[in-house]
Amino acid sequence: NDIAQQLAAVSSVPGAITPELLTMTVGSAVPILFAADRSGDADILRGTFTDQVITQRRGLPGSLNGDTPVSVTLHLVGAPTHDGKPVIRVHLVIATRSTDGGTGANSQFWDFTIDTQVVVGKTTCPNCGAPIPEGRLICVHCHTDVRQVVSAPLVVSRLELY
Repeated sequence: NDIAQQLAAVSSVPGAITPELLTMTVGSAVPILFAADRSGDADILRGTFTDQVITQRRGLPGSLNGDTPVSVTLHLVGAPTHDGKPVIRVHLVIATRSTDGGTGANSQFWDFTIDTQVVVGKTTCPNCGAPIPEGRLICVHCHTDVRQVVSAPLVVSRLELY
């Protein structure tokens, strides 16, 4: 609740940042990040992570050792601005389980940009009607560009692994 209240205080949309939104965002983003790392497919990060983070992750597949996240503890670090927008920096300590059943921890810093626009792909091609795989921006059948810009209340705009 404390982190959500501090996030809401810097948001341009009153009441947009709630404990539920923060929990939902982190709760879905962490497993997606680990899945992208295991598969080497950073495109599945689209919509939750910025293009800059997706590009970074493309260059570092496998850096999370194939582990699976079990739980996350968040620590609010600060609220700087980036390009004139409020950014919330949090330290995540992610409890993990390895493929052999061992336990570990992963330490990361994430910057969340509040109330921003992200590029995502449509789920169906407007040209040929084919389904578009998650995170893809070009139809694999007819090569139509399926990009669209959507608003997102929280997006991970920077990611640092330690």
